[in-house]
Amino acid sequence: MSTDPEQTPDIDGRISELHEKAGNCLEACLFRSAFRVYGELKRIGKAEQRVVPYINAVFHQMDLAQSLLEPRVTRDNAVELIALLEDEERARLLQSDFPQEAYEAEQAWMTACVYENLAEATGMLEGYNSEGMHQCITDGVEVCRRTGKLACVGCFREYAAQVYTAADDLDMALHHARMIAANMGPYPDRGNRRHLGARNEAWLMLLAGQAEASEASLERSVALCEGDRVSIRLSSRLHSLIELETVRLLAGTQDPGEHTATLAAARFPAEQAGATRMPAGERPDLELRWAFGDAVRACCRGEHAQAIAFLSDWDRLLSERHAVNDWFETRLRLIAVHRLAGYRDKVEALARPLEQRARKAKDWLTVRRLARLLDESEPASPAALLAPLTVGPFAAAGTRVAVAAAPPPAATAEAPETAPPPREAGQTLSPQAQAPTPLEDFYQGVLERTRAAEDNEEAQAGLLADILAVPPERLTDSLDACRLLNLLRYLIGDGARGEEIWRWAEATAAPFPQTADVLNLLAVLGDVLRGGQNEKLAEAIPGDRLEKLFRQSLDLDTEDAANHARAGAYFLSEENFGEAERCLARGFRLQRTNSFLAQRLAEVYNRTERPRDALAVLDLCLREGSEDPQVAWDAALAAFRLEQYDVLLTYLDRFESMAEGDLWACLYRATALLELSRPEEVAAVLDEAGRRDPDKPYAVEILRACAESALGRGERYREHLWRVLTVRLATVDYLTVSGLAGLLGRLWRASSCLAADEPLRASLRRRLLQTGLAPDEVFDEAREPAIREEGINYYRCLVRQELDERWAESHACLSGQEPWRGYRVLWGVLAANEYEAEDRVLAWQRQCYPVEANVLEIEVESDGFTDKPGVVWQGLRSGETEEESGEE
Repeated sequence: MSTDPEQTPDIDGRISELHEKAGNCLEACLFRSAFRVYGELKRIGKAEQRVVPYINAVFHQMDLAQSLLEPRVTRDNAVELIALLEDEERARLLQSDFPQEAYEAEQAWMTACVYENLAEATGMLEGYNSEGMHQCITDGVEVCRRTGKLACVGCFREYAAQVYTAADDLDMALHHARMIAANMGPYPDRGNRRHLGARNEAWLMLLAGQAEASEASLERSVALCEGDRVSIRLSSRLHSLIELETVRLLAGTQDPGEHTATLAAARFPAEQAGATRMPAGERPDLELRWAFGDAVRACCRGEHAQAIAFLSDWDRLLSERHAVNDWFETRLRLIAVHRLAGYRDKVEALARPLEQRARKAKDWLTVRRLARLLDESEPASPAALLAPLTVGPFAAAGTRVAVAAAPPPAATAEAPETAPPPREAGQTLSPQAQAPTPLEDFYQGVLERTRAAEDNEEAQAGLLADILAVPPERLTDSLDACRLLNLLRYLIGDGARGEEIWRWAEATAAPFPQTADVLNLLAVLGDVLRGGQNEKLAEAIPGDRLEKLFRQSLDLDTEDAANHARAGAYFLSEENFGEAERCLARGFRLQRTNSFLAQRLAEVYNRTERPRDALAVLDLCLREGSEDPQVAWDAALAAFRLEQYDVLLTYLDRFESMAEGDLWACLYRATALLELSRPEEVAAVLDEAGRRDPDKPYAVEILRACAESALGRGERYREHLWRVLTVRLATVDYLTVSGLAGLLGRLWRASSCLAADEPLRASLRRRLLQTGLAPDEVFDEAREPAIREEGINYYRCLVRQELDERWAESHACLSGQEPWRGYRVLWGVLAANEYEAEDRVLAWQRQCYPVEANVLEIEVESDGFTDKPGVVWQGLRSGETEEESGEE
């Protein structure tokens, strides 16, 4: 590092100059040139020990390498950056006196993006549905939340669309694509990506043979490229135009002699104005898409040899670079062209390595597209689609129709094809009836006795003894092994014979090392034994052994939904959400109406903070024909949490068509009607709620009050409010604390129909504070008259409230809180200093209970505001029993 201070301005100037030069290259779509410029910036950063320029250069090279189709560079740079960003000491090795503030700024905006790039690189190198890829989504979303970059969760939604496409779950892929296209902001650092969502939607439509819908989506994508905050518009527009041209060639709406996508060249820099395309090597990703289009154009003219030449060079290059995902697409199209040319022998030779690698990567879409290409009864197209085109030069015989203006995109995608229904454990694929197994009579007898012994421990112990008395060598049929392994998990009892059970199970499974169902059920039994009362079994049956058995079972049979369901449930119980999602998503793809798979997959999404994805799964299960009322109910609750009240009513209708009348369905329906400004319909719904369960009137009374307020009937609202206030909440044991908080917050907002100084409204305000359920609006209203002040800080205050003998009978006590001898509660407050914050919080706490409380902790969260001082929120209470209070 230079020590001459006079040279420092030159280095800073050079760094600034390189940044500007790289930016100009990016805007001109000259990515290879920009990569080289960042390489020089990286060299200077390292040589001059400037950590921030170095990190910035490595980041941009990482990002650009994706477009250059060099995923190994992206992966290696991402790994290096994670080390530099997550470990400050690693950064200090490069620059011991680095600028702390600038480094932390890089950490804040860059970390989530680095994880997203690592996920992309892994997908490009190993396949987007390979092991661990779903975990990348989960980890990435967690990083976004940890760093506060909630808008960047959308980046992982882009990635999820690719994962589900590779997993051959095109319904879920379409869900993600449309969520991206519908995003109106806030946008992540990479900007507005709605055009990408529309482009992904177009590809999914095209795969289903819907060329007109695909064209409409791409036209929308081109238009969206002109939106606000679109990064490098020329690049985005070119990509969409290239895809649009290819779709029009397939649909027969464009002359193969025209090159409309190259009209974008008019927007290149002046020195390139005469070029039809950008200089070779600058954008390999776009050059690859151009090659796909050129191959289609050649096939339209019957020039198959030329199309093969276009694709063969890319096939070789992508294989050398280990860009597996792009190689899959290129090899599929190359095989399709060979088939169109009639080179059957070459088709088979090209297909064998593709199928092998696609299965290893678990790219089920590639496997299915390849199988269709190899089926001579299915019409082929140069894009290797999943369904026949009905328009254009490659339309299937008898399906060709006249080309008309493209209709708007369909509301939902048609499933291109459906997988065969999965079989039960051990069931053969033969269409004939299952022949009796050697132990058929024994199994049927045990099964009947098991049903009768459901609550009889002695009888269950006898059944267990009978099964273990069967010598493992007698189980010569895999179905017999599956049946008995499955029964055993319900007969374990206290696990006293656990070691014996496991030895018998392993001996029984040993003759069937290549039978997926046997291995899967053995793993399930092992998991039940490990989690039972016999603690010795946790060591005797290692978790990695079970994981290996589950993975082997899924590799042996990729089409069994039940095996995927059991494996997914295991990984979910282990909180391995990535693998749980991969297994459950595959099982759900195989069996759409399986409520267990839909609910467990939705659980994964909810536990990884993706509630919209959870609702999409439940909705798909219902649309495919599920008659499980619990799925409809879960969908209704998900819609309620997402404040999608129109669809909430639809799910409630579906639920009530399948289940008996339910009070809660009425309550949610009434709430939705209020939110949709339809209060005149609420009374009839609440009358029905009263008929269904007259012993639970509290929520009904609150919602009646809210409806009267919405109808402008203040006097009637006052009557219902008075009835609500006469109820002591300790007697309401059928509502959760969060449910009560939601209802009472709604009741407070509805009280705006009363005068501000109305005594009954003051009583409601006091009740909300006493119960610890006051909504933020209570404090906003109290702060409204205050004057804005400078130098205000935001504090979190932890208060301990001691309770006395009056507590259990007071209006402050909720159901289940009677044993409390004290509670702790957090408050949020804006104040000039800690002393003022403490005074303000204690003044409010005195309204909650008539015993003096004390502040345990005060922590400043942020400072330097100009705002109105005062309390801004009241947290939920955490109770102390007599024993806990004594310890205090």
